[in-house]
Amino acid sequence: RVTELERKVRIIANLPGTVGIGGEDVVELAPEGEGAPALPVGVPVDRTPPPPPGLEGRGGGEPLDPSEATGASFFEVLDDHALDLTEGADHRADSLEVLLLQLEDKRERLVSMPSIWPAKGWLTSRFGVRVSPFTGRRQKHAGIDISAASGTPIYAPARGRVTFAGRRGPLGNALVVDHGFGVKTVYGHTREFFVKPGDVVERGQEIAAIGSTGRSTGPHLHYVVEVNGKPRNPLDYILD
Repeated sequence: RVTELERKVRIIANLPGTVGIGGEDVVELAPEGEGAPALPVGVPVDRTPPPPPGLEGRGGGEPLDPSEATGASFFEVLDDHALDLTEGADHRADSLEVLLLQLEDKRERLVSMPSIWPAKGWLTSRFGVRVSPFTGRRQKHAGIDISAASGTPIYAPARGRVTFAGRRGPLGNALVVDHGFGVKTVYGHTREFFVKPGDVVERGQEIAAIGSTGRSTGPHLHYVVEVNGKPRNPLDYILD
């Protein structure tokens, strides 16, 4: 059980605290207590060589009292030691399971974060308060506008599932992708869609084309990032 979990942990990520030992790796778990040892991974637990021939020293002690000759106390100690080892192994296995779940959760969050530009073009309107191109008045802008030629590809910025593709009021042809963890992205004014509701998309996949449908002054993408139903600045998530 422990060996399989160790193998998965080593495949998923290079963990902090991983060092080379004889060509193998060892993963340091969260300390169980002061001075707790690291759990070896792929390294034999005992590499101590046997003593040379002739040096297998043994000695005799005081004669045992007849009442002690059964050796019952020895086996009791042995049983206790075996129990301690079993409990320790179970605890380490549980620790690895928790670690593995945390790694998988972090990996899923990373691939689900909208961290790349959804289209190539010019940033013509930023997130926040702006002057409306239609009324000339100040208004809140829930996303960013990327201007580009009609037909310019729009890419999924992260893994997710398409939940909507159709007309959406002033956004014209709009697409919505749910990335999980409360994160959604919206793509407005598109010319056409290359995906449909229910499709799973991956980061970098072409999902639509820039257009000028809905209330628009020209071809552009209106791009929104929502977290738990509230619009957030998309530029805060873009890494490239």
